[in-house]
Amino acid sequence: MQKEKRHAAIRSIVSIGEVKRQDELVRLLAERGFNVTQASISRDLEELSITKVRGAYALPVAAEDRSGLGRIGITPAGEHLL
Repeated sequence: MQKEKRHAAIRSIVSIGEVKRQDELVRLLAERGFNVTQASISRDLEELSITKVRGAYALPVAAEDRSGLGRIGITPAGEHLL
């Protein structure tokens, strides 16, 4: 139950602000009453499929294209990478 609430808080924080580092996320969660370590945050981000986009954490984007190719989304990861 606590993990689900923490995951919801992480999604909320990432969606409304630009979080660039895991220690920032630890601090913001502590302000909301969640006492977690950076290691826990690292696992949570992986479980939630949250990645860095242009230096800040971002929620995964669901694809509008449902062609059956299994693509979730395309995000630039540099000048020549997707």
